Amino acid sequence: MILPLLIAATVGFFVGQDAQKRGMNPWGWGIGVFLLMIVFLPIYFITRKPLLEKQVNSNDDVLDDDQDLLEELDN
Repeated sequence: MILPLLIAATVGFFVGQDAQKRGMNPWGWGIGVFLLMIVFLPIYFITRKPLLEKQVNSNDDVLDDDQDLLEELDN
């Protein structure tokens, strides 16, 4: 009885952490997965958003490319 609860709590914790990194509600997803994993975990994987860090990094890459272009134009 303890092992299934421990597994559900662990998976719920990690889903909450992942949801927070993706700009989603970490408490709602974490608790939902903990209480009813068979339903909420597949829904989470289907509806989760891209990582916010990737969006920021891709914008930084664009800015770096623009900066390189400006430097080439100045020369």
